[in-house]
Amino acid sequence: MKTILNICCGMDIHKESIEACILKGMSDDDVTVIRKSFSTMRGDIYKLRDWLIENDCKHVAMESTGVYWKPD
Repeated sequence: MKTILNICCGMDIHKESIEACILKGMSDDDVTVIRKSFSTMRGDIYKLRDWLIENDCKHVAMESTGVYWKPD
């Protein structure tokens, strides 16, 4: 498979938590997986932002089956 992005993050948004997974690498053989959980409280959302910046991740895809992705 052709690599399109060298660094990207997938997120699963829940009511009280966000599960995030960053993939770094050029191919299936050379991929680093970094997983981290965050709460949905404002302070942790800022920590999520900082974590993405620290890992030079500019591309994010998120999934949520409910309305939890909508800000209040």
